[in-house]
Amino acid sequence: YGAAWTRSGAFSLMSNGGQLADSMPIPMSMHNGGTPGARPMIVGLFTDMVSNRQLGYVVTDGMLDKYDATSIPPDPTKTLPITAIWDINPSGQFVGTYRETGELTAKRHAFVQNPDEPKPISLDFTCQDPAGCAGAPPGTVAFATIAFGINPDGVVVGQFALTNGGLPHGFIAVPPRK
Repeated sequence: YGAAWTRSGAFSLMSNGGQLADSMPIPMSMHNGGTPGARPMIVGLFTDMVSNRQLGYVVTDGMLDKYDATSIPPDPTKTLPITAIWDINPSGQFVGTYRETGELTAKRHAFVQNPDEPKPISLDFTCQDPAGCAGAPPGTVAFATIAFGINPDGVVVGQFALTNGGLPHGFIAVPPRK
């Protein structure tokens, strides 16, 4: 079971506190990134014991907020959606990965969440090399894209696989200049 500690005490990663019987064999929570400074923020992922879904979280000023990058409501007859937050930069932009309801288990979409925007920006790697990418033709969209890090300038690093079970390749995504 996950918990977060602050100078004034501890709190549970469940919205109502406490612990519940767990239908998953491995409940989990994990801090993945944090920001230094006067207003530190922590990001990570956890298993919501009520919905049995993996969600992201952001801790700001000792307050935990669930985060869900998916846009399609969960359907218990299909693959459950998931969200994981992997890193955050000092300006509050964070990155991670998600899977929508009903997508194949290994399918992933990367995202960037800007602090001043209500919805995340999806980052699905698309081959733009005229010669192709790792044997795939130009225009191929990766089966899985995961964003693992974001620096203070908003540059994102991660990996992608062109096919289900395919070899991972790294990427660097540079934001457009404003």
